[in-house]
Amino acid sequence: AGAAVDKRREGDWSPFGIACALGHVDVATLLVERSADSASVNRCGGGMPPLLFACRNRNLDAMRLCLGRGADPNWANEEGGTALYVACENGHMDAARLLLEQGAEVDRAKDSRTPDSRTPLYAACEKGHVDVARLLLDKGAEVGRAKEDGMTALFFACMYGHVDAARLLLEKGAEVDRATDWGTP
Repeated sequence: AGAAVDKRREGDWSPFGIACALGHVDVATLLVERSADSASVNRCGGGMPPLLFACRNRNLDAMRLCLGRGADPNWANEEGGTALYVACENGHMDAARLLLEQGAEVDRAKDSRTPDSRTPLYAACEKGHVDVARLLLDKGAEVGRAKEDGMTALFFACMYGHVDAARLLLEKGAEVDRATDWGTP
């Protein structure tokens, strides 16, 4: 009859999930061919689904496999971090593009439970990832969105000295004189 390809304890990784998370796409594909449970792509081990691990590890093939098997591109961990946020924070242009093509919300805040949280655009601008910021803006990211304290993506770009990110935001309509609790950028 063969081994149970989805056997695991509650809260543990499924074989499919760990293979994707660690970038072993050939193994994950074999498990899919042997009828791995497609729900395992959203099951977490250690608090994160395979898609988020694959994104952190810059493994596009594993990300594609997870998304193709039904992984939720908007799944968020306890802190509200999504795969898109991780991709933008780390400058993973191809991962960000893939996630947006698969339905990731361009303006989803890191912690959607509060108005005082950062979006993927903030993360990209804070780290100076201009190409990723441009992609987000082209996909409809709100250039002037502010946190509760008034901070915007422009404020973060200026605070961390990323002149190209600041230039891009200004070209896209960011308000140069918008004040925060800390003052203007």
